[in-house]
Amino acid sequence: MTGLAALITAIAALIAAIVWPVSLIVLFLLFRAQILLAAENVPALVKRMRKVKLGVFEAELEKETEGLVDAALADPSKISPQQIRSATRVQVAARALDDQALRAQLKQLSLEFDILRKTLPSGRERSRAMTEMLVKMRTIGPALSHLIGELKASDSPGERLAAIAMMQLDPDLLDLDWLLDRFKSDPPFLFFQSAFALKNAARLLGPEDDAKIRQTAEKALQQVMAYAGEPDANTVQLLEEIVGGEN
Repeated sequence: MTGLAALITAIAALIAAIVWPVSLIVLFLLFRAQILLAAENVPALVKRMRKVKLGVFEAELEKETEGLVDAALADPSKISPQQIRSATRVQVAARALDDQALRAQLKQLSLEFDILRKTLPSGRERSRAMTEMLVKMRTIGPALSHLIGELKASDSPGERLAAIAMMQLDPDLLDLDWLLDRFKSDPPFLFFQSAFALKNAARLLGPEDDAKIRQTAEKALQQVMAYAGEPDANTVQLLEEIVGGEN
C-alpha cells in the first residue's frame, strides 16, 4: 500500500508539473493579442511615469528656490540656512528619479545660464536671471555631486558654474587648482562664485587647509587685478578677506 501511495503521489506531481506550463501556453494562445499589446505599451507607460515624476520634481525645485534668489542677491557672499534646507529636501525628492533625468535637469539649467549670459545685456535683469540659475544649481547640486568631475571638464560655463555651486555647499569637493583656473579663463560671474567657494571653504574647513586656500586666493587676486578695466569690487573684497584671514 505504501508503494502504491508513493506511485500515486509521483504521478500527481508529474501531472502538476505538466499542467502548469500547458495552462500558461493555452492562456498565452487565447490572449496573445492582448498580452502583446500590453507588452508594447509598457515602455510608453514607464516613460509617462518618468515624465510625471520629473514634472513633480521640477515643481518641487521651483517651490524650494522661491524667495532664495532675493536672499542671494541681497547677500551674495552668504548661503542661507533656507538654501541648505531646500537643497536637502530636493536631494530626498531626487531619489524618485533616475540619474539620467537628474542629469537632464542640470544640463537644462546650465544651458539656460549659457544662453542668458550671451543674450541679455549686462545689468540687474541679467544678474538676477543668472543668480536664479545658480540658486537652482545649489539646490539640485547635492543630489548630483558624483558628476562634479564631468562638470569641471565641460566646455560649458554653465556646467562649470554647477561644479562651483557644489563646492560652495560642500567644501570637501573643493579643487583649488581648478578654481584658480576659473580666474584665468571664465566669465566674470564665475570669478565671484569661485571666490565665494574659497571663502566658504575657509570658514568651514580646518586650520590645516587655511594656508593653501589663502595662497590660492592671493594668486586669484593677482589675476583679477591684472585684467584690463575695472575689476569687480565684490570679487576683490572677498579675495582680500581670504588673504587677510577674515573668515
